[in-house]
Amino acid sequence: MPQKMQDITKRNEKPQGPEIKPEPQIEEAPIQVETAPKAGLEQLPAMPGPVEEVKGPAEAMPEYGAAPAPAAPQKSPTLEKIEDILEEDLEQIYFQMPAQKQSEFREVGQETASRIETLMMGVKINVKKILELIIRWLKIIPGINKFFLEQEAKIKTDELLKLRQDQQDKPVNDKNRIK
Repeated sequence: MPQKMQDITKRNEKPQGPEIKPEPQIEEAPIQVETAPKAGLEQLPAMPGPVEEVKGPAEAMPEYGAAPAPAAPQKSPTLEKIEDILEEDLEQIYFQMPAQKQSEFREVGQETASRIETLMMGVKINVKKILELIIRWLKIIPGINKFFLEQEAKIKTDELLKLRQDQQDKPVNDKNRIK
């Protein structure tokens, strides 16, 4: 009978080559931050030198060290008039929208108003572009009727053109003008 062949490979041995060691696990303790108690304006140390008095109510600055809110950029009178024209007759629709749609409608409306102002400052007005901007803005309203949308956009475009005409008819009050 034939002899059994002996298996010479060693079992449970790692293959030859560079040895890979697992990285040690480090348990991190949660970082605890101690906060100092908030000091009222009465407890603050006096500053050396002259101190200018802050005008306005103390309620405007709720706590010491709070950064003031950034001031909104000053809107031009033309931009305010454009926004008034765009929001005219839409209050009821606006308040019936969900909060998310309201914020989107407001943001896109402000952007649309600024683009329209830029277009109206030019020598030649692109009425078609203004109409397209208004239609795109009004399409945000959920479930809006196509005919209502077109009618409102046309009315608002006509009012904007009237505003532009009124602005051109006003005489320029320039003190440096040669007489």
